[in-house]
Amino acid sequence: MKRFVSILAALMLAILAVVPMASAESTETVEEPAYTETAPEAETPPVGETAPEEETVPAGVTYEEETVPAGETSEEETVPLGQTYDEDELFALENGFQAVEAYTMYVNSSNGLGVNVRVLPTKNSTSMYCLGVGFPVSVIGWMPGTDWMAVKTTVNGVTNYGYMMSKFLQSTDVSTQRQSFLTCQNVFTVTVRPSSANGRVNLWATASKSGAEIRTLTKGERLTVLAYSHAWYRVMDSQGNLGYVAKAYVKK
Repeated sequence: MKRFVSILAALMLAILAVVPMASAESTETVEEPAYTETAPEAETPPVGETAPEEETVPAGVTYEEETVPAGETSEEETVPLGQTYDEDELFALENGFQAVEAYTMYVNSSNGLGVNVRVLPTKNSTSMYCLGVGFPVSVIGWMPGTDWMAVKTTVNGVTNYGYMMSKFLQSTDVSTQRQSFLTCQNVFTVTVRPSSANGRVNLWATASKSGAEIRTLTKGERLTVLAYSHAWYRVMDSQGNLGYVAKAYVKK
């Protein structure tokens, strides 16, 4: 019995020694290491290069994003693939003109004189030549808001491009005159010279001997030349009559 008590006491002591240790272990807390966020390392440019500067907006300046109005689409203007222009269109598009499909008009002037075809669409521009009343021209372009037209003409078999004022062109041909007359700007005089002593020299209403006769000119009479073609002069006589005389019957 005594021995049993001794063993029981030893067991109790052993149990008491273990329990506090377990209690201490259960109340102990483990502290986790504190987490601190660190900024990413700055990107460094390769050796020999410098980092691009950050774009900044000047103080007081604001930028608005460009927007397309409702219902509209923003498409870049493009030239149709394969678009080509002929020679008439290329000339007509110069100097801000709009090209049109060529149509024929006829020279007209209130005083019956020739009309200038100019190098540029301005009255101060050089005159290439003058065209007589009724002469046909091809209109190939026009400038909005002005009185100028781009035209193509054929004079003595040579085709040229130039500019004429629309007020000197009309859609109907009221004259049988088909002569091209050059050098309107340089007026000069000629003297009537019949081909024979008793020959007559006529002043004609058109540049044709089949036209109406205005009057018979006298030998030695001076005429003012306003324009000319390869065979005719357009002249004014001393009485103020305008007409045509064959170049073969006058001299400078």
